Amino acid sequence: MRKILLVLYSLLSISLTSFASVEIDPAPLSWGYSTDKGPSKSGSETHLEIIADNVNRQGNFYNKGTGYLKNGSSQAIVFTADDGYKITSLSFDIYFSTATNASVQTQTKAFYFDGLSASSLSSFSITYNGEAFCKSNGTDVTTLNFDTYNISSKGFDVKQKVVNSSTAAEPTVVSLSFSSGVQSVSINRISNDRFIVKYSVTIAASGCTATANAGADKNTTVNTGVALAATAAGDGKTGAWTVQSAPDGATGDYAPTFSSTSSATATFTPKVKGSYTLRWTVTCTEGESSANDDMEVSVCAPISPTLDYTSTSLTVGAGNSSAPSLDKDGSSGTVTWESSAPAKATVNSSGVVTPVAAGSATITATIAADAENHYCANTATADFTISAAPVSTPVISSVTVDNSTVCVGDDITLTCTASNSPTSYTWYRNTSASTAGATSLGDATATNTKTTSTSALAAGTYYFYCVATNASGSSDPVFTSAVKVATKPGLTISLAP
Repeated sequence: MRKILLVLYSLLSISLTSFASVEIDPAPLSWGYSTDKGPSKSGSETHLEIIADNVNRQGNFYNKGTGYLKNGSSQAIVFTADDGYKITSLSFDIYFSTATNASVQTQTKAFYFDGLSASSLSSFSITYNGEAFCKSNGTDVTTLNFDTYNISSKGFDVKQKVVNSSTAAEPTVVSLSFSSGVQSVSINRISNDRFIVKYSVTIAASGCTATANAGADKNTTVNTGVALAATAAGDGKTGAWTVQSAPDGATGDYAPTFSSTSSATATFTPKVKGSYTLRWTVTCTEGESSANDDMEVSVCAPISPTLDYTSTSLTVGAGNSSAPSLDKDGSSGTVTWESSAPAKATVNSSGVVTPVAAGSATITATIAADAENHYCANTATADFTISAAPVSTPVISSVTVDNSTVCVGDDITLTCTASNSPTSYTWYRNTSASTAGATSLGDATATNTKTTSTSALAAGTYYFYCVATNASGSSDPVFTSAVKVATKPGLTISLAP
């Protein structure tokens, strides 16, 4: 395994330009040539090395710390970041070996970057001696037309001036930075001249750490879609739903469906009752990281319960009740009972209904969800009519008069006492204790008392009676004792002699 010395740039970034270094094995950056011919070597010339001081030429400008592209062969230096990392910037000095004197010499169409496009760049520059020199065969190149000239038939120009034959030369400096980082950069030679490249590469953790949250578990019924609620994958990532487990029979035409397997809020539609395990997998677009999370969808089958009673017409006070017959349609869910009008009819924990007062009531049986067998909850109802208890006709126990001896013109008050809740009282008088030929004393009263005047009566004996009435009928008449009505005595005035 090749060990490569890298510089610890930061916790998330590694640069090869600093003089302080640490050894990382394996390195998050690798390099190589695009052909198997390898670099040419002679004397102190060496192949490409990554060292802490990558600008140290150690005497000759093409020595250690350089990438060496041999003339006469189509080669490229390729830098590749490992999984989880991206190349965020790249800069290098480029020389060509045929420059041997102090004049500034130009090599046109010297190199290009294989696979790079303007859309991946956040900055791009080529300079010579501190001034911009970004040209292709003498034509200015900018980021806007980068793609036009970054091809093997055109490429970029290189300038160089040799100070002297044994010391440093003035190279062309190339710098690039990438908006989102790139996985690899290839520097491709075009001309036949041999090039030496001194490089500085910055790499960083890709910044994509996948996390997955499938959201809360869900409940639904067969053939009813349910909206899932995973956390969206986010920029630079993709998400995908898969079914990890499903009930028996959930295959073929009965296999569940997603409205979209890539949407965090997809609608999931099951076609078989049971428990489904769904997995939401989030993957970084470049494959650096992935994560998944599972959630459950519990699917119940609807039921159609029916509720019958021995009778749904009950009478108050008749000592009757009605027992239920409940068909839960295969469910084993527990049952609770409820009356819509407990003041009219009550229902116990077994569903037995007892009448309380005249009126109506709806009895509801609620069947809870049967989680074990995956049946849904539902209700069944029955409507009851409650009749009032039968009422007996009134029975009069007595009819009394407040004064059994009165004078013509006096008032008397009659009182009728009766059972079974009479709703009206009718009053009569007769000269005998008989109903034959009796005279009504006027409209019936709602109360059990009646005051009547004797002013229209002649002196004599009279009998009064009452008839009490309710919804069931009228009572037998009951008479008062004899009432004597006398003429008022005359007034005699005597004058003294």
